[in-house]
Amino acid sequence: MLSTPRVFVRSILKSLLLMLLFALIYKFANNEHVREGIGDEGFDILNKFLFAPFASVSPKAPPLLLFGYDDVYMLHHHLWDEDNNTNYGNLFHRSHIVQFIEALDNRTQRLKVYHLAPPKALFIDFDMSFTLLPDGKTLSEEDQALLTILKKKRDYVIILPKSQTANFIEYSCDPTIQKLIKEQKIIFASVGFSVSKDNTVRRYRAYESYHERGEEHNYSSVEVVLWQLAQNHSHPTTLPQGFKQRDVVANRILFKNYDATLPIQSKWANLKHYSVLRHFGTEGNKVITSNYAGAMVILGTTYTNNGDSHEVLNIFGSQILSGVEIHAHALMSLFAFDGQLKLLPFWLTMLMVFTLYFVVDYPISKAFNRWKVQKIEIRLLAPLVLALLVMAIFSWVLLQFGYWFDWFAPTVLLDIII
Repeated sequence: MLSTPRVFVRSILKSLLLMLLFALIYKFANNEHVREGIGDEGFDILNKFLFAPFASVSPKAPPLLLFGYDDVYMLHHHLWDEDNNTNYGNLFHRSHIVQFIEALDNRTQRLKVYHLAPPKALFIDFDMSFTLLPDGKTLSEEDQALLTILKKKRDYVIILPKSQTANFIEYSCDPTIQKLIKEQKIIFASVGFSVSKDNTVRRYRAYESYHERGEEHNYSSVEVVLWQLAQNHSHPTTLPQGFKQRDVVANRILFKNYDATLPIQSKWANLKHYSVLRHFGTEGNKVITSNYAGAMVILGTTYTNNGDSHEVLNIFGSQILSGVEIHAHALMSLFAFDGQLKLLPFWLTMLMVFTLYFVVDYPISKAFNRWKVQKIEIRLLAPLVLALLVMAIFSWVLLQFGYWFDWFAPTVLLDIII
């Protein structure tokens, strides 16, 4: 049985060793191997059990309306064949997108009648790299109709995806289109995610670079653009200072699971997910016009096997979300963190790690010593479980203020080493 001074010294040494392990994790936080082996597990655990049920966003965050071309819409408009495969080729009918924009413009006019704010933006998550005709350059009737409606004057910004160098709208010869692009009434934003080795999406990419006409141009991600528009930033396409294209910590996405008891509703308070049919539906079924006031509107495909689906939350069993849904969660993450997630300053991390582990380990070790607990399982697991619980709660508190440190693997490693 250890004497009290020896128990004290042993707890001090264990706390110092844990500080060393955390220092190594902090130093290599953006290393791919550290990320895959250490960082993601702790974040997944907090996301699943603490943040997903309790996270909230800034009260400054506008409503986010996500409209999906879902299974019901595809069946209603006969866009599936008898095997539930799309019957229109690789690119979605742009006539349906035109109809959505027309309906949103009508809603905007009705908002004016009631002296309500117009929507802030419409993000259309459909590839616009090429036209619908086989050569990818010649405009079809649907392409021309889309260009025509995009040229209309409106009170909200339209955001289109930039997924490769070519883009028939961005490089249109139409002077009105080019004027709207210059005035940032039409914005092109990147839409990339970072996929981990376990094929799980946990991070967005803050921008993408494309070489165009001999120059390199950076396109901020749609999450960043929408976040800056919500803050009435005068240059929403300019990447904020400190944002990196890939960052293991800063670019993490929080996923609040969809509630199975509701019709595909997100647990984010201000994120509502609807079928596109409800954008047009009959009275009593469609989304009421006042919901669009000051809202960010996102439009994309959410039907089964849509080709833009990704696994998330893989450590607890994968959940499949469409790309447009992941963009919505990434935007909510920016609002929840009031920007990007930040690493706790190094010195503060070391101080808190030492303090938290010591106040857990010393009383337990002293109690075990007094009660003459000999079973190795109890002596190992009790401090480990309690230390993990304290570290997890502390990490969750930090998340409320937009800070993160990797807590899970170092704490487990310490007890295994000891």
